[in-house]
Amino acid sequence: MNMKKLIRQDLIEFLTLAGDCRSCADGLGQSVESLLRRSFRDYLFWTDQGESYLFPFYEIYVPDSCASLCWTDRSPGQTQVCYLYTGEKQGWSRGTVILLDSGEVDADLERTANLTLREKMVHLLWLLREWRNHASLCSLREMVTMLKQGGDR
Repeated sequence: MNMKKLIRQDLIEFLTLAGDCRSCADGLGQSVESLLRRSFRDYLFWTDQGESYLFPFYEIYVPDSCASLCWTDRSPGQTQVCYLYTGEKQGWSRGTVILLDSGEVDADLERTANLTLREKMVHLLWLLREWRNHASLCSLREMVTMLKQGGDR
């Protein structure tokens, strides 16, 4: 997976920028509100067909959850997905943004579907570390270009 990341990014500004790049005003206000609540540290944010979604990372791995249903209802080939990490050291509004390949997220969901809860939790912790440690740094300009290109990467 060729992942790119921005570090020490203002996450509210990023959501707004991503919404502008992907023409998805619908749902963006809710995504910003969810992030402002600061209930979680790890989120998945995706855009699809003019809509945007922000859910705690683990929720797409919970069968029949709202996040899982929204993820499976999206349009393959049109989705941009980002992992957002809000680190305590960086302050609540700053964090890391990693652009992911939605096809690889799909494959991971299939691989983990039959795992026990404990096995799934171990896997998810490993996956988060992999994303954080193996994504290469990019500039905001590069990230914007990738977001504008759209589709599964």
